[in-house]
Amino acid sequence: MTGEMLPPEWLSEAVLEIADHSGVASYETQKLAGHFAVTVVSCPVLGKQTSLRAHLHAILKSL
Repeated sequence: MTGEMLPPEWLSEAVLEIADHSGVASYETQKLAGHFAVTVVSCPVLGKQTSLRAHLHAILKSL
């Protein structure tokens, strides 16, 4: 990650997808500063080691 802004359409798409799955969604924007490493986790939903981002995406898709 380079600290670039998230395209607004990505945020809109994510919020709408969450609302479709759960019936509700809200969000707030924040400005974060720091160094972020890629986190590898064991994802039972995907059944393999994966990035935290892919793990969270798999969880949302499974709702």
